[in-house]
Amino acid sequence: VLSLLALAPAAAPAKEFAPSQRLAAEAWRSADKLYYDKTFNGLDWFAERQALVKASSTADATPAAIGAMLKKLGDPYTRYIDPDAYAALVAATLGDAAVVAGAGVQVADDAKGVIVVDVEPGAPADEAGLRAGDVIAAVDGLKTADP
Repeated sequence: VLSLLALAPAAAPAKEFAPSQRLAAEAWRSADKLYYDKTFNGLDWFAERQALVKASSTADATPAAIGAMLKKLGDPYTRYIDPDAYAALVAATLGDAAVVAGAGVQVADDAKGVIVVDVEPGAPADEAGLRAGDVIAAVDGLKTADP
């Protein structure tokens, strides 16, 4: 009996991501987890990940590649802001001492309502008792999901 495994070529070992590719993969993962439109504007989202990682072979190329991928979503409010620009934006908007904007909570839509994904320690959401995993069923009496 001839084993087919002996005839199959050995699988190539997986290539480890460069730091720039890890950043790109994390940006894709964040959008995948938090973006409100789960159709991703009709994009083949996994093909976008492959193209993003490939285009992110250098640290200089990565921010533009992330920005280009997010732009394809067609949402003018979804964009990549590099860490220095983000820090400058927060400082200009809220002052140098500010660390949290808004209520300090990240949320995602779910069939049950709005799900709390993350709460910034010490933020208003934290002080109000919100915790990751909480479901926000209504805000000011308005339901966040259809029954």
